[in-house]
Amino acid sequence: LDGLDFRNMRGSAAALKLRIFKLYPNVYKYDLVVFLDADIVVTQDVPSFIGDIDRETMVVIPEGEFNDMRWTVRKWNKTEVSKFKAGGVRPFSTGAFAFRPSRYFAAIFERAHANFKKKPAATVYEQGHLVDAALSGRGNMLNVLGSITRTSVHQILPCPPDRRWQFAIWHAANNNWPAWRKQDLMEQVANWTKRNFTIPLCPPKTNDDKDNV
Repeated sequence: LDGLDFRNMRGSAAALKLRIFKLYPNVYKYDLVVFLDADIVVTQDVPSFIGDIDRETMVVIPEGEFNDMRWTVRKWNKTEVSKFKAGGVRPFSTGAFAFRPSRYFAAIFERAHANFKKKPAATVYEQGHLVDAALSGRGNMLNVLGSITRTSVHQILPCPPDRRWQFAIWHAANNNWPAWRKQDLMEQVANWTKRNFTIPLCPPKTNDDKDNV
C-alpha cells in the first residue's frame, strides 16, 4: 500500500498517513480530518482548539528548522527561507495536525508520498516530505501555515502535575524512549492509576486449534 517492500519497514506506517485520500476515498464526506500520534494525550475537545478553518488551511504545530533533515528534505535557498520567516512560517510536526478534506490537500499528500517513495530514509518517517509538499503549494499556503499555527495548545512531555490541563495536546515525542516510558508520562497527564489496565493476551493454543492455525 505504501510502495515499500515488506523488508524495508522504516517509515511504512507513516507512509500510509500520506495515502489517506487514496485508501479512504470516502474521506471527502467528513468535515474534518485530525491526525494524532499514538503517544499523545488530548485534554480538551478537539474542535475547541482547531477553530474555524477553510479547505485550504492546515492547523499545524510549528517546530524545527529549515534545511534540517528532521523537518525538510528539500534544500530551501536563502531567499525562500527569508520569505517563509517574513510570513511567520516554520516547518511543523506531522505528529498532530488537522485539515478539512479537499482536492487541494489530496494533491499535497500525493506529492509528499511520491517523494517519500523516492527517498524513504531521507527524513524522520514522512515528516520532511509532508512539510516540503505543504510549503511547495500555492502562494497563499505560506500565509495559511503562518496564521493558523497553534503553538499555545501543544507541549512536549513530561509535565508537572499542576500544569496537566494547561495545554490541549501533550506529546511523548521522543523516538529514543521505550513504549513503557511514554505510557508512564501519558498516565501522568491523564491522571490514570499506574498500570490500571493490561493489554489482553491471546489464549494458549489447544489441540482444537491446530486446524485453524
